[in-house]
Amino acid sequence: MTPNAADLRINRERYRALFSSADDAFCIIEKVEGAAARIDFRYLDVNPAFAVHSGLTGVVGRTIRDVVPGESEEWFSTYDTVLATGVPIRFERRLKSQGRVLEAFAFRVEEPHPLRVAVLFRNMTGQAELEAARYNAEVRYRRLFESAKDGILILGFESGRIIDANPFMGELLAYPLEAFCGKELWEIGLFKDKAASEAAVRELQATGYVRYEHLPLESRDGRQVEVEIVGNAYHEGGNRVMQCNIRDISERCRLERKALEHAEALADLNRRKDEFLAMLSHELRTPLAPIANAVQVLRVQPGESPPQQQARQIIERQLAQLTHLIDDLLDVSRITTGKVRLRQSPITAAKYVERAVQ
Repeated sequence: MTPNAADLRINRERYRALFSSADDAFCIIEKVEGAAARIDFRYLDVNPAFAVHSGLTGVVGRTIRDVVPGESEEWFSTYDTVLATGVPIRFERRLKSQGRVLEAFAFRVEEPHPLRVAVLFRNMTGQAELEAARYNAEVRYRRLFESAKDGILILGFESGRIIDANPFMGELLAYPLEAFCGKELWEIGLFKDKAASEAAVRELQATGYVRYEHLPLESRDGRQVEVEIVGNAYHEGGNRVMQCNIRDISERCRLERKALEHAEALADLNRRKDEFLAMLSHELRTPLAPIANAVQVLRVQPGESPPQQQARQIIERQLAQLTHLIDDLLDVSRITTGKVRLRQSPITAAKYVERAVQ
């Protein structure tokens, strides 16, 4: 049954309402006759969303080359292919003049308009940039993952089994990379037994973080390595994974042991020094008694001249000072343990200056 004028009007109104209210951009273009050398299309109609997604205004009645000169020829060849074959084409392309990435769907408008193409499109710039950023981030992560000088293992969160390993991990254990996948940590020698490995995985699952230092590790070729392990759990996409960073600390441990040995040697040297000072103090005390006795004998001798008296007094003072010093040496054990008591007494400067002059 042939539709009457009222039906046609209703259909046109519905089409126009749908055309105008669509969120996606929509336009109808027509191939320009006589433009065989350089294909061109003229805009016949656009919906309000066209300007929003494309950034172009005032295009109706103008050709594409006029509106956006210098655009890629791929736009024109794609539309011409749709006209020639009648096969719709979905594509994504950058609109250079606006710096936007458009996702488009082009299809031929059937008779009575064989030279017309309808294009439905939307602005995908933000999503394209997000995808590009995500891709670049993945590339950077992979580059760091593969060039890191620490061993890196990625474990499944639930299974605790290795799902990825970086090249340095293979160098550290002398394993081919494919030998890691599907294994648990204890199976590649990171823990002494299965129970210790499973306990570490459970702690990592529960807390999201583990750290182990000075773990012994034996490589496939029998080389002994001391390692430090730091594990973290995090989300990767929609899944949780666990990452273990394994650092070879063999050289650091060697230096630590060397420093400890050096410290022990210094402590032994210091102990021997204290023993020597204590022994020396006792040996020095031995001649003090006869010297003191000799001074006492001189004191009781009659007829002591003034020069003799002065000389004896000097000997007595220096003998007392020497005795004091030797007593301090005998207290070396108290000095080394911080138990020295400071004895204070008043002095006069004139007295010590007089002694120095003498």
